[in-house]
Amino acid sequence: MRERPPLPYTDALYEEGMPPYRESRATFPEARCEPGEPERPSQRAARRHILFDEARRMWVEAAAEDGFVWEVFDADGRLLGAFPAPLVPERRVHRVRHGRRPARRRARGRDAPSRARARASAAR
Repeated sequence: MRERPPLPYTDALYEEGMPPYRESRATFPEARCEPGEPERPSQRAARRHILFDEARRMWVEAAAEDGFVWEVFDADGRLLGAFPAPLVPERRVHRVRHGRRPARRRARGRDAPSRARARASAAR
């Protein structure tokens, strides 16, 4: 892997990641956390993923000024190339009850018939 200068962990980046934490705190006000909010690190993590493929190449997803970059190295550690990493879609936090995620339900309007009622109507 290559040496890289440390990238600052900006206030904007910190604030971008805080909404799920703050929503959780609002949902569960009785929860106690020390400190009250996570401390903002001074630097970004240098790497997000390190993977190896069947050709023994090492793929490193490294932090860059404008996001992340994939760097590909051969088995001897020589850099073969680099390209911008695609944006990762927003992560979803799923509610868990009794150790399981609840079944997905379709949202429907008040006037929309349920599937069971629709099937019963069609059978008549």
